[in-house]
Amino acid sequence: METKTYNNKWFRLFGFILVLGLAAGTFNLSAETATDELVLGENRAILIGNNNYQSKKWPNLKTAIRDIEVLSDVLQLHYGYKPENIILLRDAARKDILGGFSRMAALSEANDNLLIYYGGHGEFDENSLGWWVPVRAEEDFDYISNEEILTRLRIIKAKHKLLISDSCFSGNLLTRSRSELRGLKKVKKLRKQEIISDYVREKMLLNSTQGISSGGNEPVSDGGPQWGGHSIFAYHLIAQLKANQKKYMSADVLGNLLIDYVSADTTSLGIPQTPDVRPLKNQRDQGGEFFFIRQSLGGPIDSDPVMLAFLESSNEDFQTHNKKAIGVVFDEMVEALQRNGFRTLSKPVFISRDQPRKQMRQKMEVFKVHKGLLISIDVELIPNQTLTWKALLSIKTRIQAFEKKGNEVVTGSIFRLKEQKLPVREWPDRSEFKSLKYEAVVNKLITRYSKTDVAAYIRSFFM
Repeated sequence: METKTYNNKWFRLFGFILVLGLAAGTFNLSAETATDELVLGENRAILIGNNNYQSKKWPNLKTAIRDIEVLSDVLQLHYGYKPENIILLRDAARKDILGGFSRMAALSEANDNLLIYYGGHGEFDENSLGWWVPVRAEEDFDYISNEEILTRLRIIKAKHKLLISDSCFSGNLLTRSRSELRGLKKVKKLRKQEIISDYVREKMLLNSTQGISSGGNEPVSDGGPQWGGHSIFAYHLIAQLKANQKKYMSADVLGNLLIDYVSADTTSLGIPQTPDVRPLKNQRDQGGEFFFIRQSLGGPIDSDPVMLAFLESSNEDFQTHNKKAIGVVFDEMVEALQRNGFRTLSKPVFISRDQPRKQMRQKMEVFKVHKGLLISIDVELIPNQTLTWKALLSIKTRIQAFEKKGNEVVTGSIFRLKEQKLPVREWPDRSEFKSLKYEAVVNKLITRYSKTDVAAYIRSFFM
């Protein structure tokens, strides 16, 4: 009896130790799951830009080649892409494009990340068939069908693949369903997830094949000089990659940013197009995520910050009560600059009306910057003899760019935002009331002004 009791005690003790060992991983019975290594392969890319078409059916494009050349630079400068891992195809014929896919299939390894970008003409017919159009294509048998593109993509061994198509009717490539939650609301949700390492790790361990289209099954804009020589879609794509300050930027975040900015700008121009982002069909996608992994944090390509300065107002009342209004304009201009790949100083600078140009030069030297924007806000209370409104609060805003080149400071032409007026029922002599009204008229201004025009002004002078 004593021997039996003794053995049972040791048996129970051993069992207890075994449970602790399993929980702590001492016996390594589940080591494969617990220590699954995240192996990052090479970043690879095929970038295709077609401008010069031989067939009269297809007009030449202006921006596609510049789009892929600048995109290639951004990928190398900030996202760890080696020049030898980028296949750059300018004015590509059918054999060039298919040859690029074949070369990539031979080079790629199982853990690689693969980006494919196409800028050029696209076609779509009543049978819901879509194609890329090579530069030498005469008839539809010279085109490359979406199904052939997806088949070629499936052969490539890379773990994470992202296909970006900036062409008419490119939405036909994206045929697997996804959530309808889109735009900046989706971005905010995803951004919170991206800073959690476990989330990024999990998405990297799962295979992914995703697509971003510049529009749905619709024509898309070629853009031009006012977009820095890019298509509207490529302009926003490149700007977001330049300005990104996150270590990990997912394809989903990038795509949803493009949905908002491209659709807003093209709608304002009367040529609406709405990008889309979703997984691709029949690609063995496991719900993973393609990430642009930034290699150099701390500033976009143009790392020299822009100084935002505000000119003292001639309206003493506005000058006294404009703190909230100035804050609104400052935040809006910071966002506009960041969307275009620029950093800014963290706080606004204030310039008096006495020799403002001289002061701008001095402030730029103090803050050691080479670029600055001087913003002038004029507010006027216009009496309005009506039964309903006592007055109109008018706001006029001007922007002037300054850039230091050597020992000289060059100034751009003055850019004027469209005047906005806000009716007011009363105008009591109360500080809080006036502050709120000035803030309200500024909010009206920034919801009505053309982001496209402001961005074009910034680009034309600083880029």
